Amino acid sequence: ENPTKIRLFLRTANTSGLFSHDSKYVHIAAYCANQQNRYWQFLDALMTKEKRWSENTIVTAAQEAQLNMVGWNNCRENDISIGNTLLTLQSAKDMGITKSPTIFINNKKINPEIKINISKIIKELID
Repeated sequence: ENPTKIRLFLRTANTSGLFSHDSKYVHIAAYCANQQNRYWQFLDALMTKEKRWSENTIVTAAQEAQLNMVGWNNCRENDISIGNTLLTLQSAKDMGITKSPTIFINNKKINPEIKINISKIIKELID
């Protein structure tokens, strides 16, 4: 509702949420899907698979997401892609992110155990 006043950032983290098996390989695969602007398509395809993802499962999800497979595989083997992904994972760990999703508003971590009205908080911040 307020694209010029609010920014949403999605960060990869090893949490008890989406990538709960703590696999850096899935995070790198998702990073590389994002390099082709196909992150959500890749994630959607991956979520239809069993939760203990093998290399074959990850590749199948990439194919279903219609990724350029040569580019995606090159990205997954690239030291820069791997380094960026590992740096992001470490940054999330340093921020204390242990659950997915974790929400921060104005750099303040919101306690997921309490009931909150995010719309109300955002409205108060932008008004």
